[in-house]
Amino acid sequence: MLLFGGDIDIQHRERLISLDGWIHFQAPVRIGVIFKHLRKLMDSLLEKKLANPRMSLEGEKTIHIILDLIKSE
Repeated sequence: MLLFGGDIDIQHRERLISLDGWIHFQAPVRIGVIFKHLRKLMDSLLEKKLANPRMSLEGEKTIHIILDLIKSE
């Protein structure tokens, strides 16, 4: 959900990660920060791919990280 869901809001003091303001996760703040950053990387990569459909994603580190996350969970 954190990888493909809505906006991620991190509430540092409460150690709470909110997704679109209605789903809340109690987790270390760094998890929210990591997922926010990973989603920015993924969005950027998707924009590049849409601009250039022939672009190969085969050696793309971001893709491998996402695949590893999905496989491990």
